[in-house]
Amino acid sequence: MGDDLHIQNSNLEECDFPISGIVRNYLGNAIYIRQSRYEALIGSGSYAANSILAHLSDSCTDPVAYADQLSRESDVVSCNSVQAMRDEFSKSFGLINCVVVLVTALAAGLAFATGTSWGTFGILIPIVIGVFPSGTMMVISIAA
Repeated sequence: MGDDLHIQNSNLEECDFPISGIVRNYLGNAIYIRQSRYEALIGSGSYAANSILAHLSDSCTDPVAYADQLSRESDVVSCNSVQAMRDEFSKSFGLINCVVVLVTALAAGLAFATGTSWGTFGILIPIVIGVFPSGTMMVISIAA
């Protein structure tokens, strides 16, 4: 925050504006800017909405179904539900966590079969590095 971001719209008009907040988003990149701020930076009358960020009220009990229904409308090109993305993200990490448990069980079995911890490390470290080439999951799996 405090830095400037240089943007260019679809008409190749460019401007710099200060960053006032950052949202952590692992599923894509987006800039959230109000229409009044955009027109102040680029020019009045130049705003054309290409996406809308909607925050549903608490009365909407199933936001995923609402997004699915909205995406079937003829005027809507695409519709993404944050809840649906969270669910998919959780499923993906559930699978990765199963792999970590499997590696831990495999390590225990190899330790008893080979009778040596060095042999277990010699077999498992190349496997774990192949499955998790970098990042936190590799460290967790090797530590297990």
